[in-house]
Amino acid sequence: MHIRAPRTLINPETATTSTLYFTHRRPTRRTDDLSHGWGSHSQWATAFPRFYQDDQGLHFNHDGEHDLTTESTDPATEQRRELLLYRCFVRDLPADEGDRFPYSDRLTLAAPLSPSSRP
Repeated sequence: MHIRAPRTLINPETATTSTLYFTHRRPTRRTDDLSHGWGSHSQWATAFPRFYQDDQGLHFNHDGEHDLTTESTDPATEQRRELLLYRCFVRDLPADEGDRFPYSDRLTLAAPLSPSSRP
């Protein structure tokens, strides 16, 4: 996959090497998923995160408890949003990258979305 974006938006090294969340396994990358560490059948007993698009907009981890939709300039909240949007860090790699738990967060980007902002 090739992605073009200004370096102010995406740091190529961070985007390709940071932990990939909501992902069970990738051969060449660290992953983190709720099904890790629970035994051989844990994948089937773990709830599926719901990421989808409908008429209301884009929904990221729709069943999460903490809604990050409201505007905030808090850097920690911005990093939590980044993990939901991209499932990894794409801008800067925080020192505490491994201590993140995005599974209880949710985010909705309301419609109408401009054609350039659609995935």
